[in-house]
Amino acid sequence: WNVGIQENDGRNTAIAEINRRLLEDYENTASIVCVDRTEHGAKIASKIRGTNSVYEMYGNDDIASRQIKKDALTTGSIDTVVSSVLKEGVDLPNAPVFAINATGRVSHISMIQFFGRTVRENSHYENFRVAIDFIDDAANLLQEHSKMRIQNCIDTGFDYEVVDSIDELMMAIRKYHDSLN
Repeated sequence: WNVGIQENDGRNTAIAEINRRLLEDYENTASIVCVDRTEHGAKIASKIRGTNSVYEMYGNDDIASRQIKKDALTTGSIDTVVSSVLKEGVDLPNAPVFAINATGRVSHISMIQFFGRTVRENSHYENFRVAIDFIDDAANLLQEHSKMRIQNCIDTGFDYEVVDSIDELMMAIRKYHDSLN
C-alpha cells in the first residue's frame, strides 16, 4: 500500500490532475478527495495547491476547524477538501459533485459511506454526481481491492464505467452530464 498508493507519484499526480480538470470544466462545484492517512493526503494536497484551492481535514482536527472546512466546501469558498474523515460519518449539508477515492482500500461499509458523500443534494448541479476510483495494479492485493470496489458498485446499484486515461474519464463524465440534461 505504501509503495503502490501513498508513495505512487504517478497516481497522486493523476488525482491532482483529475481534480483540476473537473473543477475547470464544471464551475461552481466542489470536490472531496478521500484518503486514509494524513501523509497521503498531504502529498495529494501539495499537488493540488497552485491550481485549485484546497483544505486538508484529518482526524486530529478539532471540531471547530472541521466545521470551518466543511462550510468552506459547501458554500463554494474552497474548491477541494482532502480528507481522511469525510469518507464516512461526517454529514455535509450540500454535497460536492465529485468525490475521488484515493484510499486504495476496500470495505463494503466504507464504500457505501464514500458513495454517500455524493448522493446528497447540491443546489447548483442537482442530480449530477460522480465518484471516481482507481484500478490499482502495483501489487496483487491492491488489484484485488480494486476488483472488490467495482463489485461494491455493482452490489449497491451504482453505475460504473472503466476508462484508461484522464481524457477518457473526462469524456465519460461529460457524456453522463449531458445525458441528465
